[in-house]
Amino acid sequence: MDSSKEKFCKKISVYLDRIEELEDDSAEAVLLIDEGEDEYSGELVFPTNLLPEEISEGDYLTLKISGAENLRDVEKSAAENLRDVEKSGAENLRDVENSGAENLRDVEKSDAENLSAKFEKIDAETSDAILIINDKKIYFPANFLPEEISEGDYLNLEISRDAEKTNAALDEARQLLEELE
Repeated sequence: MDSSKEKFCKKISVYLDRIEELEDDSAEAVLLIDEGEDEYSGELVFPTNLLPEEISEGDYLTLKISGAENLRDVEKSAAENLRDVEKSGAENLRDVENSGAENLRDVEKSDAENLSAKFEKIDAETSDAILIINDKKIYFPANFLPEEISEGDYLNLEISRDAEKTNAALDEARQLLEELE
């Protein structure tokens, strides 16, 4: 979606602290919200199938949250994602379906960066925002969403690996290890 159609945009940095295996053979990623200055101000728990495939524990990620003008923009974004998947080697939708994708939503997030989410409401007990992504409830710290958001708004969520920040953290860890030797 081009920026002229975005209602708002917010970026946050997160650190992939750990991946936890669940009883149903799925996994969740625990993401710590990075406020800089070696402080983390909250955590997010995302199903790992909603994250980019190339990430691993210890990586930094950037979450870009932008608002869709309406459901049509969300659907257009999903259609563009599907076209990208088809161009990347699948000759037709049947090939994509045979590749193991359980449904169209799995195909849309297979490159794992662009997700569509609906802001459902603020949870009364936790004060977290409830986002619906691929029929799953994600509890997201409300203070990290753009102020302009309202219940029922559709959001575009782009998740990408922050290679620069990850590499800087690895370099710092290597330096500390060398100093200890």
